Amino acid sequence: MEIQTESEQTAEIIVTVTLTEDDENPYLDRSYKRLVTRLKVPGFRPGKAPKSIVESMVGRIGLVNEAIEFMIPESLDQALRDNDISAFAEPHIELLGMEPTQYKATVPLEPIVTLGNTDEINIEREPVSITEEQVDEVLDRVRNEQASWEPVERPIEYSDLLNINVKGIIDDELVIDDSEIDFMPIEDSVLPFPGFAPNLIGHSETESLEFEITIPEDYARKEYAGKQCAFEVEILSVKEKNLPEIDDEFAKSIGEGFDTIEDFKSNVMEQLTTEADSQAALKLQEDSLNKLVEISDIQASNLLYEREVDSLRREREQALSNQQVDIETYLAYMGKSPEEFTEELEQSANERLNRFLVLKQFSSDEAIEVTEEDVQTEIDNMLKSYDESDETRERMESFFNTESTKDSIRSSMFNRKVLERLVELTEASSTDNSSAEKNTEVSDSNE
Repeated sequence: MEIQTESEQTAEIIVTVTLTEDDENPYLDRSYKRLVTRLKVPGFRPGKAPKSIVESMVGRIGLVNEAIEFMIPESLDQALRDNDISAFAEPHIELLGMEPTQYKATVPLEPIVTLGNTDEINIEREPVSITEEQVDEVLDRVRNEQASWEPVERPIEYSDLLNINVKGIIDDELVIDDSEIDFMPIEDSVLPFPGFAPNLIGHSETESLEFEITIPEDYARKEYAGKQCAFEVEILSVKEKNLPEIDDEFAKSIGEGFDTIEDFKSNVMEQLTTEADSQAALKLQEDSLNKLVEISDIQASNLLYEREVDSLRREREQALSNQQVDIETYLAYMGKSPEEFTEELEQSANERLNRFLVLKQFSSDEAIEVTEEDVQTEIDNMLKSYDESDETRERMESFFNTESTKDSIRSSMFNRKVLERLVELTEASSTDNSSAEKNTEVSDSNE
């Protein structure tokens, strides 16, 4: 086996392998055993024709073709071992010839990541401050959720709740035929078509309406764009939202043990503060990681970046497929060209891979690991919310103790520990820098 190596990138090596007949023969013996069971050879029972007869029928090239799928990966593994080359990811193979068998393998090597100095990361945790306005927003949201709908005897207004029968006809085709449906007229609503809701305003319960609207030229469903739709609407009922007063009775009605509205407000303030603290911590992790990536030097095979783009593309297409949307429809809706979509994928994929490589190197430098005891402690903590005699606890305990779930928990804990350690170093650096600046100011003032 003749092996030639060349390196065009620091983190990549190109290996060209040429196999001699002696190298090929063991693989061709295996391809013969596969072929002979499928070939019908006159004068021989199935699977009994000798190799020489089979080779005369399909030629040596036929045997090589049959062997390619296992001959190349196995011989490449041997070539890499013989040359002490460790592949970081699956090599890219290019077949160069078959007489003799020759191929070129582009082999990604372990990326070289030189981390920046975390002392240079000067990012502070954003202070958390919850305002009365934020608390009032939560109260208003809960108030709306607790509201009841009451019948009214007045003309329809926006945001009322209607119950209607509606038919819509376009080009003599009945495209809408709904009975006793609830409908809330919103001024800018595009349902069922733009301009439908305003035609209901000012009318009353029991009225029957007939009107036409022109569907906009830029309407998403092209078969209806620019056409006239004739509507017949029967208004069955009109209701308005009855909002409760925000008082002690309102607090009690929530059902969480609040006796007064002040108790409820205090609870809301506490929850908002907890959420804001959590968001501030996540933002600090994100900003710290982004800064570390920015100040680090990463040398990785282009092949890794290309595959990351392909992987991200498959993920996006699968997500769209789950929503029964194809990529062409999505791009048309977003107003993007395939080239713009690819450019966005490349940027996102490059960022994702760089973050992974930096975190991998950082975790190695910091000797961060997650032990089996760590995983079990995490599982025990998650099970604490279930009563010992609860059947659900038994099911969850069985679920948590599967290997796949443990692996997922281990991965999540590992990422969390890595980011927490990074933030720990970042905050320490920020504190030191802040202290140094204060000392400098004091020194200057003394002078």
